[in-house]
Amino acid sequence: MDKKTTSTLWQHSADWSAQQAVRSEGRAERAVDHIPLLPGVKGAAVRVGLALLDRADLLWRLNFSVRGNWLGQPVTIPLLFGNGIQHLQSSERWMFDVLRKLLAQTAGAFVDVGANIGQTLLKVKMADGNRPYYGFEPNPAAVAYLQQLALRNSFTNVTVFPVGLSDHTAVVTLFLKDEVDPSASVVAGFRRRERYSMARGASVHRGDDVLSGIADLRIGILKIDVEGAELDVIAGLAQTISRDRPFIICEVLPVYDPLSEPGQLRMSRQRALSALLATLHYDVYRANGDGAWEKIGEFAVDSDITRSNYLFVPAGRSAIDL
Repeated sequence: MDKKTTSTLWQHSADWSAQQAVRSEGRAERAVDHIPLLPGVKGAAVRVGLALLDRADLLWRLNFSVRGNWLGQPVTIPLLFGNGIQHLQSSERWMFDVLRKLLAQTAGAFVDVGANIGQTLLKVKMADGNRPYYGFEPNPAAVAYLQQLALRNSFTNVTVFPVGLSDHTAVVTLFLKDEVDPSASVVAGFRRRERYSMARGASVHRGDDVLSGIADLRIGILKIDVEGAELDVIAGLAQTISRDRPFIICEVLPVYDPLSEPGQLRMSRQRALSALLATLHYDVYRANGDGAWEKIGEFAVDSDITRSNYLFVPAGRSAIDL
């Protein structure tokens, strides 16, 4: 293999890694926002091999694990039926930085609503390995991977529930574009129907009812990433939130077009969420694209997805120096 061909393959592997980050999170990020688990020559060689398998449509046939490191900490990434490649170039570095600060000053369990395949689980355990973690995920394919990720890394104090949280208990429709789609949603009309390629039944439960059954549970941090269903999750956890007053990390996606049907639905749900947070006595902070956090009075109508990450802070409680 000549030097030019080798260089081309390495570039293809870099492009492929970036594509997996986009495929995982549904958006592009700057390189500085990534946490590479396979740095150096060895990592590049592994990425070349995986890129070739992916292009040949063979990756989904192979099940094996890749050992890497998370900012110096050893980690094992299972690759199961093609799932897990998203972790080889972990995204949302900002989330890891915020979690380290919040976990250092906050006692209590971490509750992850919308756990998907463990993007947040990895960050929590790399920041505080002993922190009790409770994950909720209604997609059984994602749950199967999530459990393997915890098992192969010997993570302790991890409990995963194969259900979603909501303000009621029901069997609902989960809309997806692939098996472990992180942008899957149970909110009909949140996106145009053609955005998804499949729909499956999923179980959701009223959050307060579920968490009240966990003995001695006190929540320190609540993370919500549920593609439009954050209003339902917080409404269903209102009693628990009022009792424990946790920090809440939440994604609220943009309205984009306020004249479209999805835009009108998003706008009405955001207004209802603002009213609910005020009732619960929470202040709202938004992460801006430049890494700064801004206290806001209400959710803006815009189309900037880089401004969709929020921290809800109990009123009267000192906000962390973000």
